Parts: sequence; structure tokens; C-alpha cells
Amino acid sequence: MILAILWMLIFAGILYKMPFVRRSGIPIQYIWLAFGAKAIAAILYGYLHWYKHGGGDTWDYFHYGQVIFNTLPQRPDLYLKFVFGPINYIPTDPVMYTIVDCDLEHWSDERTYIMLRISSLISLVAFGHYEVHAVFFAFFSLLGLVAIYRWLAHYFSEQQKILYLFLFWQPSVLFWGSGMHKESVCLLCLGLLFYTFDKWLRHERHWQHIGMALLGGWLLFMVRPHVGLLLPPILLSWWSTNRYPRYIGLQFLLSYVVLLALVVFFDTYTRYSAFNILVEMQHNFIAYFKGNTDFYLPALQPTLGSVLSFLPIALYNMLLLPTLAPFTLQNDLPACLAALENTAFLILLLGSIARTLYYRLPLDTIWYVCLLFALSHLALMGLITDNLGAILRYRTLAFVFMPTILAVYWHKSRADGKRRN
Repeated sequence: MILAILWMLIFAGILYKMPFVRRSGIPIQYIWLAFGAKAIAAILYGYLHWYKHGGGDTWDYFHYGQVIFNTLPQRPDLYLKFVFGPINYIPTDPVMYTIVDCDLEHWSDERTYIMLRISSLISLVAFGHYEVHAVFFAFFSLLGLVAIYRWLAHYFSEQQKILYLFLFWQPSVLFWGSGMHKESVCLLCLGLLFYTFDKWLRHERHWQHIGMALLGGWLLFMVRPHVGLLLPPILLSWWSTNRYPRYIGLQFLLSYVVLLALVVFFDTYTRYSAFNILVEMQHNFIAYFKGNTDFYLPALQPTLGSVLSFLPIALYNMLLLPTLAPFTLQNDLPACLAALENTAFLILLLGSIARTLYYRLPLDTIWYVCLLFALSHLALMGLITDNLGAILRYRTLAFVFMPTILAVYWHKSRADGKRRN
């Protein structure tokens, strides 16, 4: 734990010196406060999973990263091969073959193995302490949120306090978006992509923005490729509405209609079927990922009609589960807290929609970008996920954007109403 505190102090100094962070306009004390909370949440996340589930993904990443790191003293060449080389083949080196065959999982799954690569690199300075790994991932997540804040603050300068509060202090984002898992990496990637794409649209193009965009895009497709596949229609519509800022909603709708037409075309006339992939993803999740909070999920069929008919259920599960009623009389504190947050979100959702309609606020491009990314991510994950714990973690990426933009428009409607009065 002392080493983790030391790394927290090192990262605090890095944050103080980073121009990217300083130019956000957030006082450095608030940045430090948010980072400290995220580091504590990341460590707590790991130990709660150890206590309740005997480990889970986060400890797998740590353990197998250590397996790779342990090859460094005797066989540094093997360490470099494990960290930077290709995977999913039968090694000819007998030592490497033994490690892959007996001690190292996820050798055939690049989406998970990339986490082992990151973990083994952090092991160079962690000296076997899980807490240090957690602090690193909290730092990655924080940088992603700072990038998202800088992007949104450019358009909502009067709502900067709202942005800071909802991006850094939402309970679910703080807990599920800080630990040693893929969501923390995805937050970094999405922050880099949205921030640099907005800079490109505003003709503020520098070489470092290209590097940030390439890093974010490559890492996102390595870790969560399905999240990356949600971005093309959003980025295309964002670009078109920037050039032709009329009929913004229609342009976003048209991009999704074109995407749907392409999906149906490829499903009908080629071997590539997105519907078959969804069915396979749902089957694998239900069959191989068992938990105490599983619930019944109807089986998808590889057709457009089946997917569309199931979308309302998928969105309900991802947005509103767990509900408060089943847990009020049970000793399930995490579910109760999640249900309370869902209740607050529902109030925010309905209130923001009502106030936006009442004051006739125009819905700009950024509103559509945030809402459509969140809803498309929730819909995709809701189609395949039958476990409450998984829902709470998977919706983290959506909850970074959706409650934040709803809260911003709530505040905009209030400020607009005062000006009219």
C-alpha cells in the first residue's frame, strides 16, 4: 500500500505538470481530489471482487501479467515476445510452450491479452503489488475524463461545474470506471477520440492530436472492438452537421438508416452477418458467464425483426435495472445503492426531457453525439447481457455521457428560463 501511495503522489505531480490537464481549466486541487477518489475506488473495486467473487477479471489481469513479468529475469527475450509479439500460435520454444500451455490463459484472445500486456508493463514498477496496478488504471481513466471534459466545456462554458460533477463524481462511473479492467482503458480511448475529432473539426490540427487519435482508436479496437464499431455513424453525422448545421437530427437519423441498410445488405448477400454475431455473443455470455445475479433473457434470432423487437427490453434492462423495489427488504447494499442511482437517473431523464421541451431548447450536435453513443452502447450490451453485475459495469461508458448531457440541458433550460423572466 505504501508503494501505491507513492505512485499516487508521483501521478499527482505529473498531473500538475501536464499542459493537457492544466489547460482544462479545472483547478488542480479538484483534479487531485478526483484522482485520489478514483485511485481509492480502483483499489476498493479489486478487493471487493476478491472478497465477493474470489478474484474475477481484474485479478486475472494482474496474475497473468505477473506470469509474463516473471520471465524477465531469466529470459528477457521471452518477456519481450509475450509483451510485444503476436499470440494465438503454438510456440516452438519449450519454455514458452510450457508457460502458454500451463500457466497463461487468454493466449488466443487478443481483446483480453492486451490487458495482460499492459499489466506486465506496469509490473516493471509495481513489484507484485495489485494496488499499484489499480492506481495506474485510475490515472488512465482520469485522463480520458479530462479529455471529455475539455471537449464538452468548449460548448458548455456556463455548465462547467455540472460537467465536473457528473463526469468525475457519478457513483457508478467513479466505482466501475476506475479499476483495473477494460472500462478504464475505454474511457481513456473515447476521451482521446472525441477530443481530437472535435479539434480536427475546429481546424486545430497538431501532430500530437494525430498521435492521440491513433493511440485511442487502436487501443479501443483492441480492447472493445464493438465499442469502436458504434462510432462511424456518429462521427460521420458529427462531421456533416459541422459542415451543414441544419436539420441536425435528420442527418443523424439518416446515418443510422444507411448503417442499418448496409447491415441488412451484408447479411443478405454476403457471409458477414451482424445478426449472427449478436446471437453468438448472447449465447456465449449466457452459457459461459454464470453469476448470482443472472436473470432470464429471451434468445435472439439472427433477424432484423428479432433485434428490433428486443431493443425496448434491452434498453430497459441497461437503463433501469436494478430497480429499487426488490432490494428494499433485502440485505443487498450494492444493489440498493445502484437502484437508488437508477431512480435519480430516471428523475433526471424525465425532468431534462420535460424542461427541454417546455423551454424549446434547440438540440445541438453535441447532444446527439452524447445521447446516440450512450443509447447505441446500451442497446448493444442489453441484447447480450443477462447479469446485473455485468450491466452495472458495462453501462459505465454510456453513463459518462448520458446523465452528463441531460444534466447540462437541465441547467441550460433553467438558465434560459431565468433570462426570459
